[in-house]
Amino acid sequence: TLITATYSLHMFLMTQRNKNTQHMSILPPTHTREHLLMIMHILPLLMLMMKPALI
Repeated sequence: TLITATYSLHMFLMTQRNKNTQHMSILPPTHTREHLLMIMHILPLLMLMMKPALI
């Protein structure tokens, strides 16, 4: 839809201007352990969405 396309364009332009938005500058940096934890939670969900016969 138009709203989604506008939002995506806005986010793309804001990330390419080398300026961090205010909500990005207050977030602490993420670490590898946190990335691994997120992947280990999302991976089973993605697998079930791609192949529901696994249940």
